[in-house]
Amino acid sequence: MEFFLHNAWVIAALPLLTSALIAMFARQLRRNAWIVGTVSMFVALLWSVGVLAAVISSGGHGAEGAAQAGEAVKYLTTPSWHTAPWTWASFGPFPIQMGLMVDNLTAMMLFVVTLVSFCVQLYSSAYFEASEPRIPRFYAAINLFTTGMLGLVLADNLFLLLICWEIMGLCSYLLIGHWYEQSWPRMGQIKAFLTTRVGDVGMMVGIWVIFMYTHTLTWEGLAHKIPELMSGGDPAVVAGLALGGILLFTGAMGKSAQFPLHTWLPDAMAGPTPGSALIHAATMVAAGVYLVGRAFMVFGNVSPGVLAFIAFIGAFTSIFAASIATLRWDIKEVLAYSTISQLGYMIMALGLGGWAAGNFHMMTHAFFKALLFLAAGSIIHAHSHNQEMHKMGGLRHKIPVTFAAWMIGYLALSGFPGFSGFFSKDELLLAAWTWQAPAGMAWASKLPFIMALATAFLTAYYMTRATYLAFFGTPRDQHLYDHAHESPKAMTIPLIILAVPALLSGWLWAALPAEWFHSESLLFLERFFHLPGVEQTIPAGAAGTVTIMATTAGLGGILVGWLLYAVVKPQTRAGWIRAGKPIYTLVRNKYYVDELYDLVAIQGTLAASRVISWFDGAVVDGLVNLVGTIGIAIAEASAWFDSNVIDVLVTMWADIARAVGGVLRRISTGYVQQYMLTFIVVIVASVLLFQVIR
Repeated sequence: MEFFLHNAWVIAALPLLTSALIAMFARQLRRNAWIVGTVSMFVALLWSVGVLAAVISSGGHGAEGAAQAGEAVKYLTTPSWHTAPWTWASFGPFPIQMGLMVDNLTAMMLFVVTLVSFCVQLYSSAYFEASEPRIPRFYAAINLFTTGMLGLVLADNLFLLLICWEIMGLCSYLLIGHWYEQSWPRMGQIKAFLTTRVGDVGMMVGIWVIFMYTHTLTWEGLAHKIPELMSGGDPAVVAGLALGGILLFTGAMGKSAQFPLHTWLPDAMAGPTPGSALIHAATMVAAGVYLVGRAFMVFGNVSPGVLAFIAFIGAFTSIFAASIATLRWDIKEVLAYSTISQLGYMIMALGLGGWAAGNFHMMTHAFFKALLFLAAGSIIHAHSHNQEMHKMGGLRHKIPVTFAAWMIGYLALSGFPGFSGFFSKDELLLAAWTWQAPAGMAWASKLPFIMALATAFLTAYYMTRATYLAFFGTPRDQHLYDHAHESPKAMTIPLIILAVPALLSGWLWAALPAEWFHSESLLFLERFFHLPGVEQTIPAGAAGTVTIMATTAGLGGILVGWLLYAVVKPQTRAGWIRAGKPIYTLVRNKYYVDELYDLVAIQGTLAASRVISWFDGAVVDGLVNLVGTIGIAIAEASAWFDSNVIDVLVTMWADIARAVGGVLRRISTGYVQQYMLTFIVVIVASVLLFQVIR
């Protein structure tokens, strides 16, 4: 296994090479591009399994290994493999170094990313219609996208992470706009690209602010330098590092679609569903969460207010997006807002100091959200490409494999006991329950938990609503129902593969069952994801209390969702909607955030451009024209002076010279006698003039 670990770079190199090959031989491959992409990703998956096995078997890594070596550094894990860094550029005496590393978090993410990408690529082989002309382009983009995420998790520094970060930004643009001849994908790709660029600009500024103070961008260097700078107590340095941390987090806000930069993610649904599954599960949106976790030596060492800010952004985003998901009719849009909400959960946990819990939920979420998106794609494929849930109903009889896979993903996301999401969600809520707000904010200590608990209820509710509308009840469009059919095996096999970790991965950190059965193996991920310096004190009975509240909220959401759609008549629901019309309209229109952005950002920009255009025409052009007019007048005056004064003077002297020349020409006769006479006359005249003057 050591061979795989010491050559972990191959995992990122394989999809990069595959992307280049597919792009170069697109015409020759055509529909067979899936074979190259899928086989390559399967090899990368096996390699990542070897790396993960090597990391697990090596022991002595992470917190324990650092402690044994006497080199424990706060918020820094000890890599199981680390390349020698190389210098990319130098700014005076300060180099920007880059390298690759594998620690516990990296090893797990390599496995998660390659597994999801493999399932997506296998699934895509049957998803696209035979007439689809851009299959090689899709597979080239998917593999480059995967390369970006794999390179990001392997990076041992912020600069290489940024490079891979932008690779994913490019690939998301290509995937969302895959069908660019249609207006929705075209507008969706532009919206996603520009919205995430807002966060990326802040992130880049934050990186350079941090580099300005620390003179390093490696994780190890930052973990040593930032505490040293903070201990100095210089207010300017403390404030500068806090600003750098907040600016760095704006990148995560954009990539992980956190409020207020969340609006791009639902529009990312315009791309092919397999691409959406990869974006929403294991790559692009997870990158923001990974950044917060990996750069915790920045966020955790600067002012406490930075982590509190991160926590409240995540908590608010989770409940905000969950409320919007309750009134979506497009099945992919429900999952999109669900993704935003769950990402908020992870960001909240990291901000609260629940580093292991946030990464645990990132792992389980990747499995069950990829499963749900691919299952949604199977539903859409079976239902003649219809995505509207109010046209579905009763599909469990038509697509049993898809139904079973969806149910596993649904119960995991809803936090149903025994499923993966149940365990990871409980750890998030436990981190929120035990959090102590920074000084001066004691009143806010329980706010994240309250918002997270409400989110748990809403999540179970909207997923029950979507499940009932799609699979239960009577068909609401008989024609579509009659033509519905189960997807081919190339699409259902990935569902079955992902259903296994979506169901079971939570048992790798099952705190209460571990306590009941006295089994240390059920706490494997708690130790595996431990970060030195993050110590969570759990009061006696807190875990059981939180589990009871979380389970009650989840089961309550399921019950309410089932009652509202399986028991309550549609006419009654319509009456309730009319009674609460203002609230319904507000939530249905997504709190008018898009309209606000349209008013401020788009219409504001257009209005500003009109004002600038008027200013340019009326003021700038007016001044230019005035200067031009004055210049013309000066030129005309100069021309008149030149012709009527200068030319006259020049002509006058020419005439005088001509006259003198005419006189002198008469004197010049060529006779010596005349010249002598003239000479004598001149001498006499000179003598007389001299006498007169004297």
